[in-house]
Amino acid sequence: AAVSLLARSVKSALCLLSLIASSPVLADTVKDCKVTFETVGKPVLVQIQGSSGVPCTGDFEVQGEKLVNAKFVMKVTSLETGIELRNKHLKENYLHTEKYPGALLSIDNISDLSKQLKGNSGQKSKFTPVLTLRGKSAPISGATYEIVGKTVKSEFKLELLDFEIERPMFMGIKVVDSVIVRVQFEMGN
Repeated sequence: AAVSLLARSVKSALCLLSLIASSPVLADTVKDCKVTFETVGKPVLVQIQGSSGVPCTGDFEVQGEKLVNAKFVMKVTSLETGIELRNKHLKENYLHTEKYPGALLSIDNISDLSKQLKGNSGQKSKFTPVLTLRGKSAPISGATYEIVGKTVKSEFKLELLDFEIERPMFMGIKVVDSVIVRVQFEMGN
């Protein structure tokens, strides 16, 4: 009986290993990662555009036809808007970069990745990443991505109140409600 149990255990382990081997895993890091953003507000008095002065970093894993365990990190201390005083206010008054110097975008699963990787370039697909900013994490609904060759482009709308970020005001008028964020990077290999 013990030999039979051992044989079944070995057989189960071999089956598990063959399943893992049949689903190839591709792990890679991102290259040339850029983040840009623009503000959205009502009434639109001023539109602020900016970018990260330092490339974001990240890694991802493709298992079979699914993207799993993708993480992208951006140093919010490097955000630039083109005006030094506005950069200072953004970092000190709204993002509190001394306490929270980075932002993390996590993606647990994208299941329709195979369509994008097979060359349906220019087609946008939806996904729901989780953004951690200022110590708060929230899912971002309505995010899109597309893959053109080895270039991945993503866009999502960040609602300030979801991250307890005070809405910027100018002369008593609310200027910004949300921010459109665009992330672009090159896949390795």
